[in-house]
Amino acid sequence: MNNSFNLVAEPWILLNNSSRISLLGLFSLDSDRNLQIGGNPIEVLTVLKLLQTISLAACPVHEDEYEDMDVEQFANRCSEYLIKHKHLFDLYDQERPFLQFPQLKDVEAAPFSTIIPYQVTANANKTALNTFQFQFSNLDHPERAYLLLQQLGFALGGKGVNTSVCLSDTHSKSKTASFGPSLGYYGFLHSYVFGSNLLESLFINLLTIEEVESLTQFPKGIGVAPWELMPESENCATALNLANSIMGRLIPLNRFCLLKDDGICVIEGIGYPTHKSGVVDLSTTLIADKEYKALWSNTEKSGWREAESILSFLNEGGSNKTNLQVKFALDHAQLHAIDHIRLVSLGLAVSYQSGEQYMSGTNDYVYSELKLNARQLNSLLYGHLKQEWSDLNKCAFKLSTAISNFYKDQYAKNQSTAKSPPIVTGKTSKIMTAFWQKVDAYANQFPKVCEAALMGDTEPRTKLRTTIRDLAHGIYTELKPLHSKSLDAWVKNKPHLHFYLEGKNNG
Repeated sequence: MNNSFNLVAEPWILLNNSSRISLLGLFSLDSDRNLQIGGNPIEVLTVLKLLQTISLAACPVHEDEYEDMDVEQFANRCSEYLIKHKHLFDLYDQERPFLQFPQLKDVEAAPFSTIIPYQVTANANKTALNTFQFQFSNLDHPERAYLLLQQLGFALGGKGVNTSVCLSDTHSKSKTASFGPSLGYYGFLHSYVFGSNLLESLFINLLTIEEVESLTQFPKGIGVAPWELMPESENCATALNLANSIMGRLIPLNRFCLLKDDGICVIEGIGYPTHKSGVVDLSTTLIADKEYKALWSNTEKSGWREAESILSFLNEGGSNKTNLQVKFALDHAQLHAIDHIRLVSLGLAVSYQSGEQYMSGTNDYVYSELKLNARQLNSLLYGHLKQEWSDLNKCAFKLSTAISNFYKDQYAKNQSTAKSPPIVTGKTSKIMTAFWQKVDAYANQFPKVCEAALMGDTEPRTKLRTTIRDLAHGIYTELKPLHSKSLDAWVKNKPHLHFYLEGKNNG
């Protein structure tokens, strides 16, 4: 391939206004422009992690230096770094193509479509894919850049990956390739604190030297950006350093790739520990229980509903849940008086079975935002939010139980069985999904009513709870009795939500 496409100078990053921008252009943006990264959640994550790696490489700062830095100084240092290292960012350089392995030049390329995740149709053997997949015969340069970056950390695991080629004489590979460390078994839910624009977001998500040194899961500390020093094989010293550093986690070389004219060569690369070892991307919420668990992307549950877990570091009593990226960024936002922030949760939900990952009909991208005031976000406000979300979940549980019991009375032949018939479970789930979709519209009201309550004004909270109570009653009212006798079941099972209005006699 004789092309040249330099990511520093050529526009390729998709922005939320549908334009594309180069790396240098991005860090040269006017910080007042309200621009964010565009694309689907995985595209956002791959670009964001690349920008974080560039930020760390350009600005390895101590806490006191970071405290004195502003967004413009940060952006200037990143621009200077990119200009100095521009030669390392050419997608098709003959000797050092960006984040690729020329050693694979003799390996047969696979079509781009074979590594792009798409939903599987209703097919038990998961071989029939949407025809949309086969439209990808030739991608332009920006699309190739995205595809390359996605393979490094978000590749699907399974037997479809080439594990027969190995660059090391002392490394062996199984027949089933591992999933990307940024993806995990079922698709991690990644969470970040974003500011009012892209540069502000990158600035508050920059880790200081002291913060990185506190991360025992990365014994090699910050490490070296992989484009500065690429590994020679899957288990060489450079590869091991990458696997144990924050740089190597932000840009994990879990796949070794090489772009070609007719496709892409992909083999399994560096092995990374799973979340069960306690090592995850900092943007993943890790739960320390009898064994480590993680928050997964869930198409049936908007990310803001996981905010209690994501923000649990604010809990005065401590918590077994950790999201260090959000914690550090919130500290930085408060330090630099950046009040208006958004808790953004995003990812890709996938299915996992017997070593194979795929997208079933219920899998998809997830994305949600929760607007917060960083100045007021402390343990006291978190306590109020936690109570609001807890009571909301109790309200939803009562509604779900009422709906399930209503349908049980109409469909269940054996009332003594504890397990609901499938039709009951299915109908209940569908209706509750509709309820939560309605509640999603009010997600950003919860922080506002809690802030007002802290100031002694409880009226906004009462108004919000009344609205949600009415939504629940409306959902139940729309249930259709199948026959006249089931009207009794409808009346008997109607949910009583008096508690949700804190004792007011109008539930």
